[in-house]
Amino acid sequence: MPELAVAIQMLQAMAVDIALAEGIDEVLFLRLITQESSWIVDAGADVAFPACIGLAQLNEKYGRWFIGMHGVGLVDKAELALVPGDEYWTEERVRDALLDPEVSLTIGARELKRLLAHRWFRDWQTTLAAWNYGAGNVRKLMVEYPDKWMAHLPAETQWMLATVLLKDGVEEYGGRR
Repeated sequence: MPELAVAIQMLQAMAVDIALAEGIDEVLFLRLITQESSWIVDAGADVAFPACIGLAQLNEKYGRWFIGMHGVGLVDKAELALVPGDEYWTEERVRDALLDPEVSLTIGARELKRLLAHRWFRDWQTTLAAWNYGAGNVRKLMVEYPDKWMAHLPAETQWMLATVLLKDGVEEYGGRR
């Protein structure tokens, strides 16, 4: 299995480079990707109707929107040169793009950066909750339960937060934005 270990190390190095380029905490980004896909490049791709796919476990509908809105100039790397109009971004092409490690990690890092900059999600706890449960869902909880919104998150989201934010299994991680 040394080849697998080397492949994972290469993906992790790519993730660190992308996180640093996007200005997000590389340690938390590595923990999030570990939690989301265990560094399996095609995670979710073998499921008939996956909710999310790729290293960053991105939703295909969101991937199509993100690529359309932001262009992800690196998509041509996956031989998917940007062509104006939705007709180019078929379900298959979006899926192929999201299964490309560099595209998946870049979109994931840019989405985390976007969430961190949002007025509702200015720290890692709220950003990761929004990543996992959805920004709209988290905002609703924050309005409805201002002081106890986290207690109303789904168990899966609470577990993800605990897993990603814990440092040495003891204290919350105080990573930089």
